[in-house]
Amino acid sequence: MSLRLEKVFFRYDDGGPWVLEAVDLEIPKGSSVGIAGGTGSGKTTLLMHLNGLLQPQKGRILVDGEDPHDPSLSRQERAARRRRLRSHVGLVFQYPENQLFEETVEKDIAFGPKNLGLPPEEVAARVERAMAALGLSPDLKTRSPFQLSGGQMRRVAVAGVLAMEPEVLVLDEPTAGLDPLGRQEFLELLRRWKREHPKRTIVYVSHRMDEMALLVERLIVLHRGKVVADGPPVHLFLEEDVTRWGLEPPPAAQLLLGLKARGLAVDVKSLAPREVARAIARAWRDGAPCGKA
Repeated sequence: MSLRLEKVFFRYDDGGPWVLEAVDLEIPKGSSVGIAGGTGSGKTTLLMHLNGLLQPQKGRILVDGEDPHDPSLSRQERAARRRRLRSHVGLVFQYPENQLFEETVEKDIAFGPKNLGLPPEEVAARVERAMAALGLSPDLKTRSPFQLSGGQMRRVAVAGVLAMEPEVLVLDEPTAGLDPLGRQEFLELLRRWKREHPKRTIVYVSHRMDEMALLVERLIVLHRGKVVADGPPVHLFLEEDVTRWGLEPPPAAQLLLGLKARGLAVDVKSLAPREVARAIARAWRDGAPCGKA
């Protein structure tokens, strides 16, 4: 499923400032896309447009070439398109465990698939697959989600979205509140899920640029509701001054920028720690200068 935003405008108050202004971008099927920006840049508002929770006030959103808000369609046809959109675009809000409500883990994860009208055996199979994808032990099925640790509750909430088997997984600050180990484990689960489902799409919002550098292949930067940068994270962090948009380069990028300023050329295609370490070792061995800052 591909998503296309064409000159999208949106604001919450008539006459107020645009929260999204002329946003024009495409998210192809199977991509891993990060959306970054400072507070108030429009990130969450943009995410809510991706699954139809909000509707553009100007411009349009195309889902596989179809506009779910097409005014030429009947109200019933638009509603049917929006339902299809929400069944294919799974949205995980910040602190998703606040949305847990069922008596057991199994019931909570099964809630979405049941609402799709799937037969009981398919619902059960999806629950098992989602729990496995998030590293949740089968013996947790009968436990109350409110008796679990914070990290486990987070995984149960995300498993409920994965059980819908969305073509596009949209996550808004999913590691907020987790400790460093919990963040690392959660990111590895997402990377594994993407490797196992290469045709599915991830759209990831985070204020942590170190997460962006490790998870996504493309980074879109919003500033005051506008797209101001779009490209591979390694390029943006090493070639652009992202601090002007309220972002802080990840530690690996800061290290590489510092080395470059001191005349050491380091060529990297990724900001993964091992890749950066190997690249620094090669550059140090070769002694290839890049000029003085």
